[in-house]
Amino acid sequence: MSVTEALRTTPKGRLKYSREINNVKLEGELIQVSPPPLSRHHEEKESSKLNLSFGLHCNDFNKLVEGESNSTLKEGSSNNQNEICQVPDKSVISPNSNGLVTSPGLARNKQSQSPKGEEILWPAVSPSLLNALQMNNILHIQEVFESRAKISLSKRRRKYEEHNSKMVHLESNSREDTRRKMEHLHEKRQSSIERKQQVQRAEVDKNLQSLKESHKRHKEKIDSKQKEIEQKRLDLEKEQQKKQEELERRHQVLKSLMAQVLESGSKFTQIYETFEHRNLFPEVMAKFKAAVDKATTRLPVKMQQAVQSGNITDELVAEFQDNVGKMKTTLLLITKQVEEISNRLKEAADMKKQEEAKQAEDLAKAENAKKQEAAAAQDCGVQALSYALQERKANFELLAQVEASINGFVTNSNPQMKQYRFDLQRAVNTPINAISGVDSHHLRDKLHRLVALLRGEEVKVSGRSVRADRTPEARLFCQNLVAKMLVRKGEEQVSSLHESAFPIAAVLLGVWCEFEIVGKLFLAHLTARCPYVLPYYHTCQEGETSADYHRALGYKVEDDGTVEEQDKFLRRMSGLMRLYCACLVTRPPPPTPGGAAPRSPLHPQGLEHAWMWLARTMDQAPHPDATATLTLDVVSVCGHQLLRRYSVQFIKLVYLLYKHFLPKLREVAVTSATLGRLESFLEVALRSGRIAEPDGVLSPGFWSH
Repeated sequence: MSVTEALRTTPKGRLKYSREINNVKLEGELIQVSPPPLSRHHEEKESSKLNLSFGLHCNDFNKLVEGESNSTLKEGSSNNQNEICQVPDKSVISPNSNGLVTSPGLARNKQSQSPKGEEILWPAVSPSLLNALQMNNILHIQEVFESRAKISLSKRRRKYEEHNSKMVHLESNSREDTRRKMEHLHEKRQSSIERKQQVQRAEVDKNLQSLKESHKRHKEKIDSKQKEIEQKRLDLEKEQQKKQEELERRHQVLKSLMAQVLESGSKFTQIYETFEHRNLFPEVMAKFKAAVDKATTRLPVKMQQAVQSGNITDELVAEFQDNVGKMKTTLLLITKQVEEISNRLKEAADMKKQEEAKQAEDLAKAENAKKQEAAAAQDCGVQALSYALQERKANFELLAQVEASINGFVTNSNPQMKQYRFDLQRAVNTPINAISGVDSHHLRDKLHRLVALLRGEEVKVSGRSVRADRTPEARLFCQNLVAKMLVRKGEEQVSSLHESAFPIAAVLLGVWCEFEIVGKLFLAHLTARCPYVLPYYHTCQEGETSADYHRALGYKVEDDGTVEEQDKFLRRMSGLMRLYCACLVTRPPPPTPGGAAPRSPLHPQGLEHAWMWLARTMDQAPHPDATATLTLDVVSVCGHQLLRRYSVQFIKLVYLLYKHFLPKLREVAVTSATLGRLESFLEVALRSGRIAEPDGVLSPGFWSH
């Protein structure tokens, strides 16, 4: 669409022009389309809009309007007689307040000629004249704009054609570059395909050569295998021939062996059936007879089956040879048995007369031996009782002497001495009550505490420091208290937990090795509570009460005369005896640092005391139930170590316990439970020749951990 056509579509462009001017109609149309501008400023805005619409600068447009307006006025003044005037711009001619028209251009000319402050007034112009001037300006401007639009359009067309030619040139260059690149890419691809084809042809040639070589090797292998197969066939034929010959040879051997078996079986059967004293044969001879009969019937059948199947193996030949050897051995055995039985019958007839002559003499010797054994046993029992009484008396005297020495210290009612005595008791009781076989560090700590206290060193208990050398009696008081508390541990703890005897015994031996008096006091308190440790069996004296008699036996008797129950009594005695036995088998711990003198390497109460206890117990009359219970404790705790040290001699001692002492225990037993356990233990020991180590015993390397 051209600029002219675009302007015609605007509201002003739709106005119809004619040479005949109807002022009334023209004024109405102009007002309807566009009211007249009110000022020069408004006119400049409108001209800037037109300039933006048609591509002209606003200053150029204003100059153009101004020039055209002036030219129009000049034409209007020269053609005033024709009454046809162009429509002026409102910026050129405008009415003032007096109804006159003022021209800015004329006003400027007049101002230069007229006096200052005077203004030239023009007569008023009619609206029709104004409209004509405006129409004239519009048409002129339209032509100017059309010409300028054509010029601008031609410039733009030239620019477009130049740009289009450049783009065509660039596009052709781009197509040429693309074509060259495609040709180069095609050449590269073609060369790559050719290289790949060359590589493939090389691989095909290589594979073909490899197949030819493989085919050649395969053919050689087939030829070699065919030769091997042929050789194997020849070897197989030779082997079959050898097997046939070997089978024939084995057949002949089997026939020979079979003949020997039948011959030996026949001789065995003849001797067995014809011997008149075959009832004197041992039971095994009947089994030999059954085996011979079975062999003589089974072997022929087995040989026939092997010959028919052609499977005469070396194992079958070896079996026949073994049977021949067994048949010969059986024949030799029955022949020897016949000779022995015959000789034995003959010797029996000769010795029968001699036995009848010596029978009276043997009876007399047996009676004399029984009398001598009874007398010797009585002497041993008296001797064992004598030893027990001597030890018991020595222990009681030691206890009485110690208690007399510390009596003043114990009965002192001074508050300070009471507190001091109480602190010493806690210093003794605290480590003893904490004794446990958890580990060597724990046990060594309790031992060091007791030893330090007994040495007179300072010991802390519950935040308080105490020493056992403040008074002469304090150390002896602590030594006696240690012995008494350890015995009480056996009575109360070991009786219910047998394994705890060994850590208690280890601590006791550690103190015993440092302070011998503590070991003697321990034995004194132990024998006072359990006289069977000696062993000592109290007999009821004339005029002795039942309560005193039971106290002497070790029972606890209440003030009202109630005697301890048998089960509790046996359990308590067992705990004390197990603690004593644990002391016999436990190794003393290493010496504590700071000792005054080197310790003796000997055990303070060694394993030989267990042997002495068993020997003394067997020499005395047993006590109902107590002897059986304590004997079982001794052999179960000390038996393993006794067997290791004395070996066969201890087995003999166990045999004496089982054969001679167990019947005595059975005669006085009140309950059979303990006696049954002892009997079962001795039977297992004699049958297996070994005794298990007791539970809870400390290992040889316990103190090194």
